[in-house]
Amino acid sequence: MSKKTFYLSFVSMAVLFSCSKEEASITNDNVAILDTSIESRTMSLAVNEFTDTKQITAYAELAKEVLLMAKASDFRSYVYENAHQLSEAGDDYLVYVDDMTKKLSTSSKFGKSTSNIKSLSAKIKSLDESEIPMIFYPRAETLEDLALSNKGFDVAKNMNEPIVVLKGAHNADYSAPGYKLNDEGELEYAFDVNEEYAWENDVYVIGAAEYLPELDNIGEDLIDTKAVPPFTTGKNSASLTAKSKFRRVNGEAEHGAWIQVTDLNGIESWFSGKLEMRQVVAGTQGAAGTIVAETSFGRVKRKYFKDDKWVKFNASFLFNWNLNNLGDYNVEKWIEEDGGPSAEISISIPGSAYKPATSTTPSQPAIAGTTVKVSAKKDDDDLGSRIVQFSDNRYKRYDLGKMKFIRYEGN
Repeated sequence: MSKKTFYLSFVSMAVLFSCSKEEASITNDNVAILDTSIESRTMSLAVNEFTDTKQITAYAELAKEVLLMAKASDFRSYVYENAHQLSEAGDDYLVYVDDMTKKLSTSSKFGKSTSNIKSLSAKIKSLDESEIPMIFYPRAETLEDLALSNKGFDVAKNMNEPIVVLKGAHNADYSAPGYKLNDEGELEYAFDVNEEYAWENDVYVIGAAEYLPELDNIGEDLIDTKAVPPFTTGKNSASLTAKSKFRRVNGEAEHGAWIQVTDLNGIESWFSGKLEMRQVVAGTQGAAGTIVAETSFGRVKRKYFKDDKWVKFNASFLFNWNLNNLGDYNVEKWIEEDGGPSAEISISIPGSAYKPATSTTPSQPAIAGTTVKVSAKKDDDDLGSRIVQFSDNRYKRYDLGKMKFIRYEGN
């Protein structure tokens, strides 16, 4: 081989290697994505809820129009103010696209974009009639807190042009591709966005809203922000869980709804905003299975659950635990509500053998195992359940994997 041929071969290999490196820089699970269109990039992500690339294309076109409007500060202010108002009313920090098009359709500045968005919304619904297109603004929660804590804080001056992510597909670590507009007005990949970034910077999540019209209570109103977890109130914050005096007494009130979320994104990804928690306690009444207590806590801001904080809901009374009536155990289940078509969730109640009376408790008859069902929605997340026994320490922590709960003796 001549020196010239060798040199040309070497250059060709170097160019190929360089291209290969550039293509492989956009990867998913170490597999190179050669087609970097938004449709291909989205469909290749580790978690993908899209069933049709037409949905992705429609949401991407909607995102372009939103980014065009977001070049104007008054549109950014509109998004924040609308998100803030909906949150105050018990919804999430979002803008419903159809409401937005009605509000801004007569604007000389935004009329063309809202007309395009109206058509895109109709297109999205034609592909899936259950879709309710929205813009979710995570940073609105942060800006709201800053405005409350600092009277001189100017929200409008602290907002910048956003980047967008599409709800419905993300990486295994819950990051998602962020896009901006390039000089040609097309979406261009910027970088992967995670929750921490979105809560401190301007990111709009474009996608379908959770449809939960029955959640009309404001979850934050049920949070006891001054409560101290009872299992750390001993001397020098020592755990109380092992002390024998913290035992139940027949007939006393049973309280619950102290919870700790240990996998926040695993329960509700940051693309979906607030958490909608529901507690169900199933047990036996006589010999029959029954729902003993049930509470939905509405939408609750994510900040209350961050950093493994324990949260107490004020609606905490469950029942008076009379052994003659309710037996000596029950099953507690937690659900994160996400909506969808009607469905059911089953709760298994195990059987138990006859238990003789003691000096403090009456005898317990043998109970056959049974199953009870509770109404739910198809998209709800069943977080699991645990058996709570009368003989358990009141401050026992019951681990469901993504969250923990405790019972306690009262307020």
